[in-house]
Amino acid sequence: MMSPVMNIARNNTIIDSLKTELIRQNADTIKLKIYREIANKYLNINMDSCILYFEKSLEIAKKQKNHKYRIKTYLRIASVYFFKKEYLNSLEYLNLVDNLISKYPQKDNTLAYVLYYRSAIYASMEEYVKSKDYANKALALFIKLNDARGISEVYSILIEIYNGRICEIKRLCK
Repeated sequence: MMSPVMNIARNNTIIDSLKTELIRQNADTIKLKIYREIANKYLNINMDSCILYFEKSLEIAKKQKNHKYRIKTYLRIASVYFFKKEYLNSLEYLNLVDNLISKYPQKDNTLAYVLYYRSAIYASMEEYVKSKDYANKALALFIKLNDARGISEVYSILIEIYNGRICEIKRLCK
């Protein structure tokens, strides 16, 4: 097992190599993939750099009218902001996903994850009624898609919601 410090050093080496490759590339399609890979490598090192490289990849995706990529990347950025506890920024990116999905419907679990992240955000903000509503909608979609991982993630949120509600009720009853 690699230590976290060694893993960061390894990722930094990979990032440097990818940045060098980026300079050599002219094809936007390859640049988009490299930007995405750099963003993913930065995820556990520097979330701001992660977002920056996702944004750079989005510039290319917009030019290419690659809506599926834009949807997935907006969702990734929303998740990064969620983990940074920047919930309003996360919601802003989820709104961008919603707007694109309304124009370009997806056949995968993207909408379910949008609902899941909204639920997680509202649970973190202790807005449990909203959170539960989004969790139930996400759960219904994950069940329809037979997505076991998504189902288990929603159940985790529901546990958090009910634990939070119990703590809220205990505070009110004191």
